[in-house]
Amino acid sequence: MLKMLAGFSSLSSIRKKWLSLLETVYVPSLTQPIQLDLRPIEKKSTYSIFWRWCRPWMRLVVNRQLPLQRDSIGKDAKRLLWIYKSSHQIGDALMDLSSRVLLRNSGFHIDLFTDPHLAALFSADDIFTNVISDRRKVIASEYDLVIVDSFKSGCLDEKFARLRPLRFVTMRGYFSGPEFNRTLFSFLRMNQLLGEPDKINPDMATPYLATSGQDKHKAGQIKLSPEAVAFVIGGAAPSRTYPHWHAVIHEAFARRIVKQVVIVGSSNAVSMAERVMAENAANSDAIVNCVNQFTLLETLEIMKKCRFIVCCDGGLLHIANSAGLPVISLFDRHINPEMRLTSANKSIAIQSTGTIGDLPVEKVIEAIEKAVTLY
Repeated sequence: MLKMLAGFSSLSSIRKKWLSLLETVYVPSLTQPIQLDLRPIEKKSTYSIFWRWCRPWMRLVVNRQLPLQRDSIGKDAKRLLWIYKSSHQIGDALMDLSSRVLLRNSGFHIDLFTDPHLAALFSADDIFTNVISDRRKVIASEYDLVIVDSFKSGCLDEKFARLRPLRFVTMRGYFSGPEFNRTLFSFLRMNQLLGEPDKINPDMATPYLATSGQDKHKAGQIKLSPEAVAFVIGGAAPSRTYPHWHAVIHEAFARRIVKQVVIVGSSNAVSMAERVMAENAANSDAIVNCVNQFTLLETLEIMKKCRFIVCCDGGLLHIANSAGLPVISLFDRHINPEMRLTSANKSIAIQSTGTIGDLPVEKVIEAIEKAVTLY
């Protein structure tokens, strides 16, 4: 479909404008290009892509919002509200909101309005002044400008419902569909909105997450050796869940690569944790089971006590990256690690030719051996 569009783009100025319009959907409006994976939309019809642009545009027109859109935040806007309803995924949110660090010490008062489970994730944030999940607590008179994360329905619904008269900027706008590096995009786009050069400090381009004193205290009760290695087990999707952690941990102990292991994860990791403990009974004293016992922020503080982390592509990968922790990251064939990681991340990435479960135990062990020499 995309090749077809490129083919007729030279036939007339009208078709060129049509192509340019459609490109706003699958090419971000950045002056510095980022790598895109167009596979998720390459089989979509021209109509389908057009509708991705047309539907939100019509809603903006009907709700008289187009005259309120701005190209930059501007110096006269000091009280900002970031509406984040673009994704329910923890990892996506950490990457999409990563560039808020550019607003630190800038004189802005910035609040976040998002879903309850994401509000809990950012509850200890030291950049967002307030983190709101109840729309009744969103009061338009308290803000000068709204950052509408994207033109997806969730974001626009909230803008129209409580913040209709306010000016706004958007992070992604109509851009929707391709896989892309959300962290790099977030930093590049925020620089644009701040009216600064479209360049980023590569050392800053990573997710950021703050924890509370209570989170640190709770994690501090777990006694770990500085040599401990954390394994993130379990997963929401079978194709992105590694089923052989028990074997990897067994082999790591057998080769004396690790001295102490911490296993972390949520409720979907409970059965796997039981298998890890059962099949590594000889080393049970050297395994600390923290699965389904701690919040995400507490888990982050536990991981900070470890030498490095081993995990699949997912929320806890980005949580680990937010702390600058060394990570061995496992990916399936669909996700290029370059779409998730940046040069700021200390990461050894392993990509499968199939599902994550297809990765051989030996390949993961080799990565752990490499991490031991590096970290």
